[in-house]
Amino acid sequence: MVSVRSSPYSSSTTGPSKRAVESPAARIKRSRPERIPSDRRRTKRARSAASDLLSVLDSHPSTVTSEPESDDDSSTGLRSQLPFANHAGKRSTGPGKVLNAIQIGIDPGTTTLALAHRDVTTVAGKEVLGPIHDLYFGSESFTTQAVAFAADGEFYWGPHVQAALNNGIIQQKDVVELWKLALYDGHTPQSKAKESVIVDKQLGNDYNLDDLLAAYLRSVIGYATEKIAVAKTYSSMSKDEIGRVPVHLFIGVPQMWDSVVNKMLTDAARAAGCASVDTVHESRCATAFYTHGLRSLASASFQIGDIVLVADIGGGTGDFVTFRLGDDPEDGAQVKLFQVGTPDGKSTLRSRSFVNQPS
Repeated sequence: MVSVRSSPYSSSTTGPSKRAVESPAARIKRSRPERIPSDRRRTKRARSAASDLLSVLDSHPSTVTSEPESDDDSSTGLRSQLPFANHAGKRSTGPGKVLNAIQIGIDPGTTTLALAHRDVTTVAGKEVLGPIHDLYFGSESFTTQAVAFAADGEFYWGPHVQAALNNGIIQQKDVVELWKLALYDGHTPQSKAKESVIVDKQLGNDYNLDDLLAAYLRSVIGYATEKIAVAKTYSSMSKDEIGRVPVHLFIGVPQMWDSVVNKMLTDAARAAGCASVDTVHESRCATAFYTHGLRSLASASFQIGDIVLVADIGGGTGDFVTFRLGDDPEDGAQVKLFQVGTPDGKSTLRSRSFVNQPS
């Protein structure tokens, strides 16, 4: 379940099927950024990136685990059960159909953000996973990763940053565009000091990376749940009912990240009010999307024992991981994967950034 604390974003009815263009004036009028205490490129990849996070459950269910966080966690996924006070039960969406939960996939790239969702229902006593839908930002299936804190403590993200700049609410110096690189640099305790190069100088003394992550996830999840609440899929339910349905959050992370950074994300999700959150390796998500969406081609192209190189090249970083294809999966996976080597970000090109960092 997600608690939308002062979820301020009144969503437009634009969805994947309509893709109506929303005027900047209308967007500014309906957008009220979240206040917290004071103490673009368009790519085809962005359209399916968040969907990969949910496809991975179909093709590779073992990718997401139920293991608690630990310093030596080496599993392919990391799950953290998060407490939530107002947990609600299942909701009926029609005759014989009960909505059990909503899955939301977040692909927080270095330069762009993509979201996707699907419902988990019970039909005739059986659990059914619904189709995966991209969530839209106006007419686009992605938005910028720019964020900013205003002088009065209000937090702006993605599509709301430019509106705030245009209205003089924030200045360009307040905008942090490459904050994810601070997480790349901070994936080991020894390199945590590097985050100041990217984030601390722009956030100043009032905020840190933890504040940014908490405000960011709270705002993004609030936006997603508002968009889902007005979707025709749930037309038989009120916004309040949708808001009480448990939400399972899936966040894509680079293969190289360990429990240090993953825990930062799960802690931020806890601060945002999430009931549960999973971090899923992006390279496996890409593989899952390929084997799930193109199974016939995948089965015809590969044989057991083949080595597969997954090159996840985004707008600012590259993550390169190799897998060996196994056989006889016992967990329902379409293709059994065995990681070859350990991505640690130390080798040339592997899990490195290709953007200029501010000095």
